[in-house]
Parts: sequence; structure tokens; C-alpha cells
Amino acid sequence: MKETRKNNTDSKDRVGDDRVAQAAIMSQYLLSYVPMIIVTLGEKGLLLATKNETIHFEPIPANSIVSVSGAGDCLISATAFALLRGRLPIDDALLYGLAAASLSLQTFDPVPVHLKESVIRQRMAEWSPKLRKFRLDQFGRRP
Repeated sequence: MKETRKNNTDSKDRVGDDRVAQAAIMSQYLLSYVPMIIVTLGEKGLLLATKNETIHFEPIPANSIVSVSGAGDCLISATAFALLRGRLPIDDALLYGLAAASLSLQTFDPVPVHLKESVIRQRMAEWSPKLRKFRLDQFGRRP
């Protein structure tokens, strides 16, 4: 009789079903080609990877989630906007993007009409002291 194993130990189990760890590990390979990687992780937040560090930013919670359509687009476009204006360091630009994404979750519109710079900055100011971010090791784990 063939023995069956209760615990499957494929590569997904070894890495874990953690998208943050998987994104961190995959980013390490890509960093030999580009200086920085930003990975949106949905309800898990986002990951910033450079050659020197990998940081996981938890998301800014929405008051109520109406639709997830467009949240990732708002996150990336607002982050790019903040970076291109040249006024914010990368951490603050990512916080700006997270604030825009949290606001977009509260409407049926993929890009909300009320998503103005003043509204995003207000949300950013509200969550800046509360935002949790963690440095990760090369395996995507918090040391």
C-alpha cells in the first residue's frame, strides 16, 4: 500500500503562502537589472526593494471598501506623481500612494473624482504616524 503524506512540502509550502515573502524573494533577482522595485500587494500593502534594503509597507485601511477596482492604479499613479514633483522622499511618496489607494477603495469609480491633492495629503497626514513598515531579510522575513 502506498503511503500518503498529510503535509505537502512543495516549494510553495517552504516559502509559505505569504505574498510579501514571495515578492521580496523574487525582487532580489530583478534588482540586478533595475535599481528599485515597487510591488503592489493588494490588502497586504506594498513592497519597496532596493539593492540595500527591502521594506514592507502595510496598507492604509479604508473606512469602508466599496470596490477594489482602480486601487492599485491609484497607488502607483499617486506615488509617481509625488516622486515626479520632486518634493517627497520615496517613503513619503509611497505613503502618498497608499493614501490615494485607500481613498479609491471607498468609491465605485476606479479613479475617484474627489481624489485631489489636498484630500490625499489630509489622509496621508492622518495615517503617517500610524503607518507600519518593516525591513525584511533576504528571505522576505522580518528579522
